[in-house]
Amino acid sequence: MSAERLAIARRIAEAYIRAGYTPTQAAAIAGNMAWEGGGKTDLVNPGDNWKNSPRSPHSIGIGQWNDRAPALIEYARKQGIDIPRGDYRDVSYMRDVARRLPLETQVGFAIQEKSGPEGRANSMI
Repeated sequence: MSAERLAIARRIAEAYIRAGYTPTQAAAIAGNMAWEGGGKTDLVNPGDNWKNSPRSPHSIGIGQWNDRAPALIEYARKQGIDIPRGDYRDVSYMRDVARRLPLETQVGFAIQEKSGPEGRANSMI
C-alpha cells in the first residue's frame, strides 16, 4: 500500500474507532475503503453502474458511492459543504462534487449510513 493510501486508511480507521468500532473492525473497514477508492477521495468511475443506478450511475469518492451518492451529497450539504445542484448522471458534475467532498465528510457519511440504511450490514461487522 502506498504511503498516501496508508495515511488515508489511518484517518478512516481513527474515525471508526472514535465512533465506537474496535480497532480490528476499523482497520478492516479502512482497508476496504482505501482499496475501493484507490486511496483517492475524489475518484470517479464514470458510468460503472448504469444498470443498477441509472439516476446516479457514476461511482464517486473513497467509498465509490453511486446509488447512495445523492444521500452523500445531501449529507455534505448539511455539513456546510458548498455543492451546487446538478444532474447526477452528468460525469462532469460528479467530478466537481467528488473534488468538494473532504475525506472526513465521506467517512462521517459512511458511519451514519451504518446506523441507518446500512444497519443490517453493520450488524454483521
